[in-house]
Amino acid sequence: MITSIRLQNFKGHRDTTVPLGRLTMLVGPNGAGKTSVLEALSLQSKLVREEPSAVFCGDSSPLDLYRRGSGEPLVITSEGASIQTEWSLRTSIDVVLKTPSSWQHVVEWKHGPTVHKGVTNPKNIPEIRDAVGAATLYKLNARNVAAAAYGTSIEPVVAFDGINTAVALAAIKMGRDEDFARIEQEMRVIIPNVERVRIKPATVRISIPKNVHPGAEQDVIGSKVFFDFSGAPNVPAHLASEGTLITLAILTVLHGLNRPNVLLLDDFDQSLHPQAQIEMVRLLKRLLDEFPDIQIVATTHSPYILDELDPADVVVFALRADGTVATKRLSEHPQAAKMKDALSAGQLWSLDPEADWVPDEAAAAQ
Repeated sequence: MITSIRLQNFKGHRDTTVPLGRLTMLVGPNGAGKTSVLEALSLQSKLVREEPSAVFCGDSSPLDLYRRGSGEPLVITSEGASIQTEWSLRTSIDVVLKTPSSWQHVVEWKHGPTVHKGVTNPKNIPEIRDAVGAATLYKLNARNVAAAAYGTSIEPVVAFDGINTAVALAAIKMGRDEDFARIEQEMRVIIPNVERVRIKPATVRISIPKNVHPGAEQDVIGSKVFFDFSGAPNVPAHLASEGTLITLAILTVLHGLNRPNVLLLDDFDQSLHPQAQIEMVRLLKRLLDEFPDIQIVATTHSPYILDELDPADVVVFALRADGTVATKRLSEHPQAAKMKDALSAGQLWSLDPEADWVPDEAAAAQ
């Protein structure tokens, strides 16, 4: 399990350490650095699995990730623990000269008492590979979840944006019908008017490989999701609510054929009714009890979700006067001890604006 992540000169983070548990919620205003934590975890996960040149490209160029005005390297450090030992993984990227030829990607990792340093990743260290290397970020889009999909993989998975949900569900239905039944059951708990989830054949237009017919497309038979709602059977997924679709995608990931060990969920509660939010977080907690190898880090703006958590499992974000990120556990709120038995976590979070108690300007200036 990853027990903490430290970000130095990563986007708005000058030097931020975020403690992580089995289920950690990140809260705070928009633009306060919550999603950046998920992105850093995802980036380091890719660096364990892929070559740096394949990771540091597009929107993940170090020039875009580097904190403006800093003269120090961009550093991401994960720490974790397993039954056997403790470990750490430090990724350092020197982008001070701001030219690709000057970037130096240096990896340091500690496995028990042994410290390693080099330009290669610790892919053969099981604890790091199974924790950091298995982290997957999901920014689910309802339109993508609803779309008909086609795939050739034997074990299809839901993409980070929700694409392929229909194909992944079809694979679960064909190969593990009992898990498909669980998805339906859990959908009914969170979205009570859902009676059944159906998978039907659908025509999907795909691009033909460029080496065969450049620019050409063809129609193939794929899969599409339909819902039976109370009093309204056979409703195609694109007519369902956003909250219903996001819920279905999350459940498909959790019961999928290749469920990641670390789920990074960005605004997973979007468009859900407060009661559905409560049922969703209760479900996540039950699944954590059932699957001890899973860890979840998520962002939210919902006090209803926090009400189901201990304040120590909530990390609050705010911006300092200089625009850098500050964080504290909700359990560090000035009124936390006094209000322990009087207020829920969501109520405690709502007491004061984050900017009034999270930043420590005096300490930041030192």
